[in-house]
Amino acid sequence: MSDFLKREPTSDEIKAQKILDEYSDEQTVDEMRHEVDELKVLVHGMWLLLKAMGVEYDQLDAKLDIASKLEGRVDYSEDVKCPSCGRGLQTMEKYIFKKKCYYCGYERTQNPFQKYDSIDLNAKPAAIEAEEEQAKAEAEKAEQDEIFAAREVLNTTFEPYDVSKDLNFDEPEDGQN
Repeated sequence: MSDFLKREPTSDEIKAQKILDEYSDEQTVDEMRHEVDELKVLVHGMWLLLKAMGVEYDQLDAKLDIASKLEGRVDYSEDVKCPSCGRGLQTMEKYIFKKKCYYCGYERTQNPFQKYDSIDLNAKPAAIEAEEEQAKAEAEKAEQDEIFAAREVLNTTFEPYDVSKDLNFDEPEDGQN
């Protein structure tokens, strides 16, 4: 047991501990809260600007409804082609919204919501359609099983129940004729 306590941590364990230390650090959490607060103020300021330009609440509500529906969708393509050489652009992790072609060096800033432009809002995602088809098939099978069980009961022959035999009406009671 003492050998187990003395062993050196593996490189994966060291990396995992570094990640835990980085994200459990109280200062990092405070920085994230500050960034979220800044974003809330920024979005509020943008709404005030749009409102001053004549945008109404119902227009915002309609767009928020669309945005919330799009947020859960996964039927979009993030494959962005390089306009210079036609190969796929890669996301640059250190830079927000930056894409780069590692073959020819082309770089561009890309709107993160552009991926939703190709989605038909009236069409259901394939996953939802598959779930609905599966639910429909299960419902049809359950209905068929119920019909089969009912037919089985109806096809069973029963011996008619004779009440007079059960209560012994034909037999005289003791002491009586």
